Amino acid sequence: MQNLLRQRASIETGHLVEPLGAMAASHVDVHDLADVAVAVANGAFDGRALTLTGPAAITGEEMAATLSGVTGRPVRYVLPSVAELRAALTGRGLPGWQVGAVVELQEAVLAGKAPHLALVTADVETATGRRPRSFAQFARREFGAP
Repeated sequence: MQNLLRQRASIETGHLVEPLGAMAASHVDVHDLADVAVAVANGAFDGRALTLTGPAAITGEEMAATLSGVTGRPVRYVLPSVAELRAALTGRGLPGWQVGAVVELQEAVLAGKAPHLALVTADVETATGRRPRSFAQFARREFGAP
């Protein structure tokens, strides 16, 4: 979820640019990752593989609608072309290898070859004893009124 913070200016001007197409993804909050890391460091899951996800798979359109509700301003979901995505990432100063990896992921998503991104597991809840933070909770915390 926190990857969206790099888009704060774009979101504040009404555009959420995500290379998801119509696909849903189960975004996970970095705070949940930290909470799971504490549980793992305490030895509770020694040797067990965990697949950490958010509580629900949501689309770019749903993310934009949530951000609209939180900010009180219209936020429109924008699917960038591969060329637009490459140019935007390069313009942000990302190294070439990272730009290539993100573009490759977008191409896989748009070709329907990344269904694992929509996977939802109970592993965050199993590790922490509580449900993972939702996208709406993240949006209220990061983009809501102070």
